[in-house]
Amino acid sequence: MAEEGLSSNSDWLLVEKEKDDLEKLQINFEKLEKNLVEEKEKSVKLEKKVVFLENELKEMNKKIEKINFDNECMKQNFQKLIEENDRKDEKINSLKEEILKRGEPEKSPVKAEPQQTQQLFTPVSKPQAETFFVSKAEPQQTQQLFTPVSKSQPVLRNFKFARTRTRTSKFVFPTRSK
Repeated sequence: MAEEGLSSNSDWLLVEKEKDDLEKLQINFEKLEKNLVEEKEKSVKLEKKVVFLENELKEMNKKIEKINFDNECMKQNFQKLIEENDRKDEKINSLKEEILKRGEPEKSPVKAEPQQTQQLFTPVSKPQAETFFVSKAEPQQTQQLFTPVSKSQPVLRNFKFARTRTRTSKFVFPTRSK
């Protein structure tokens, strides 16, 4: 009987030990499940990021293709312009040769007469002012008084009006100097 008591105690100890081992395994299993869920979430996030980046890459490729297409069109247009320019240059050269064969002097379409050129490039200086004093008078007399003292210099349209101490009005007409 004593042997039976010892064996039942050892059985209980084995059961307790296996119970502890089972609890440890269950805790480890729960940790592994938790880690598995976390890893799945990470992989889902990474998959979403991969899809997003693939879409971005597709958009960038489309933009690059469009830029390349535009560049190719510009190259073709530029080449056409160069060819057209060359044709026009050849035509101009042939017309010059034809003019020289006829014996006519070459005329430039943009040449200006020396007088016109001088007028175009004459600097304009600041206008000088001529002063006229006008007293109270009839409109006819006033109009006569507005003639400049020196008729060689033109009078501009705008003028300044100023009052002096006397009752005489002072008109200042700016004119151009030569």
